[in-house]
Amino acid sequence: MAAFADAERPVLYHMALDRQLLDAYKAIMSLVGDDGSGMPLVAADNDVVIELTDNELDVKVRAIECHQSQQEEWRIAVKSHPDLMRRAYGHEPYVRHPKAGASLAPNNLLEEFA
Repeated sequence: MAAFADAERPVLYHMALDRQLLDAYKAIMSLVGDDGSGMPLVAADNDVVIELTDNELDVKVRAIECHQSQQEEWRIAVKSHPDLMRRAYGHEPYVRHPKAGASLAPNNLLEEFA
């Protein structure tokens, strides 16, 4: 398998929890009597944060509503709490992979995964 040169390696931004999003989801879960202990969450240091506009948030909520699998009790409960919904759905933190300056280990994996 050929490896990418450092300058050619594609970058992936993966959504991750930061402290604000973690706190928002714990507050949402508490709306349905869940203390969050069944879902151990850890905040990450993010590289990029996108704050959605009101229109973008509306589109995101409508997209979630299109999928029956996304109609969990907590997603229904949060609709009555617009400030909490904005904190959770309107705040998107991302981490970058590979990290800036990452290079390949001898086994051709990125050092952060080797």
